Amino acid sequence: MTVRLLSLLACSTLAACFRVGSSSSHVDSAPAPDHAQQDAPTDAPMDAPRDGPARDALLPEAGVCPPGGVTQPVIVSELSSTFTDRNPTLTEDLLEIYFTTTRPGGPGGKDTWVATRASAAAPFGAPQVVAGVNWTGEDSDPEISSDGLELFFASDRPSSGWGHIHVTTRPSRTAPFSAPLAVAAVNSIKGDYDPSLSKDALTIYISSSRPNGNDSNIWVAGRASRSGSFSTPVVLPGLVNSQYSEQDPAISANGLFLLFSSTGRPGGMGGVDIWVAWRKDKTGPFAAPALAAGLGSTAEQGSAFLTRDGKWVYFFSDRPGGVGGDDIYRAELCP
Repeated sequence: MTVRLLSLLACSTLAACFRVGSSSSHVDSAPAPDHAQQDAPTDAPMDAPRDGPARDALLPEAGVCPPGGVTQPVIVSELSSTFTDRNPTLTEDLLEIYFTTTRPGGPGGKDTWVATRASAAAPFGAPQVVAGVNWTGEDSDPEISSDGLELFFASDRPSSGWGHIHVTTRPSRTAPFSAPLAVAAVNSIKGDYDPSLSKDALTIYISSSRPNGNDSNIWVAGRASRSGSFSTPVVLPGLVNSQYSEQDPAISANGLFLLFSSTGRPGGMGGVDIWVAWRKDKTGPFAAPALAAGLGSTAEQGSAFLTRDGKWVYFFSDRPGGVGGDDIYRAELCP
C-alpha cells in the first residue's frame, strides 16, 4: 500500500492534499492532549488504490513533478559532508535548517549544526555548530519550533543519561540559545528521542522505548502554553505503532498527517522506510499507515520533516549518489 503526497499549499486543508490507502481495521481511541483544537475537517479523501504501483515506479523521473506526487528527491549539496548528516528541521520561514552530523568541528561524536540563508529560494550557507548547545557526548534529533525560539533535541549528557529530550530557548532569532535543560515531563527511565513539535509548539511527539510500548514506539504529550509544562506522554492513539520499530515522528502543520520512520515493517522497500498516517481530526486516532511513495528506495531513508508551508519534505538517506554515509535530501510536493 502506498500514499501520494500532494501539494499542501494548493489545497484548502492538508487533509485534501493527501491520498492514503484505506483500511477497515478497527481503531482504538485514546486520550489526546487537552489543548488539541477541533477545527480540522472531519473527513478526507482516502481514494488511493489498495494495490500500489510496482516498487520501481515509486520514484519519479528526474525533472518530473507528477500530479499528486513528489519530485525526485535531490541531495541538499551545500549541507553534505563525507560524514553522517541526519535529522533536518527548519523554521517556518525556511531560513534556518538544523541537523545532526558526525563531521569534525563540534565538541561531541554527534552534534547539532545549523545553516542559514537570506531567502527561501537561495541555497544555504556553510553549516556551523550551534553555539552553546552541544556537549562532548552525543546530541541528535533536533526539532526547531516554527518561530525558531525553541530547540528540542535528544542528548546523552550525564544529567539525564542516554537519550532524553532536552530544550534550549532564545528570546529572538539573533540571540544565542540558553543552556539546555532536560524536559523532565516527557522523559522516562528508558530512551526518549526524536522530538517533533506541532506548528503551535503545544504538542510534542517523541519516540520512546518506555514500558507499555514495544521496542520503539511513538508517544505524544501536550501543554497549555509555551511557558507551561508538558503532560505525561501517552502512546499515540491509532494504528501507527506496531511490533516493529517506529521512530522519527513528524507532524504536519494542521496536525492531520504524521510522517515517521519504521524498521522492518512489512511492505517497506529498505531497512528503514518513511511512512505516513492520516486522521480525520486533531483529537482522533491515526489510521493504518502507508508507505510514502516517491521518497523510498532500497537503501535507508528516515527522519522526514514536512515544512510548515507544505511545500517540501526533507529527509536523510544513504542511497547511491550521496556524499557521506547519510545525506540530507529534499523533494517538492506537486500540485
